Amino acid sequence: MADQPKAPHASSDRTRTALIAAGLELFGEKGFEATSTRDIATAAGANLASIAYHFGSKEGLRLACAQAIAEKFREIAA
Repeated sequence: MADQPKAPHASSDRTRTALIAAGLELFGEKGFEATSTRDIATAAGANLASIAYHFGSKEGLRLACAQAIAEKFREIAA
């Protein structure tokens, strides 16, 4: 049986998840202002432009990080 091609969005989803994880780590470690988009992209193993693609801006990534934290709290509380 041949390998099934991956869904086109699978790589995009992995990149988005990696950027959020890197944002959470670096914003927590260094603070929002002291964390550069280059730091985040490097930590996520992603292209610098992927932050703008997925979140619009560093501020958009910060919002996505906050939403990820809120979702984790909801899971724990359930």
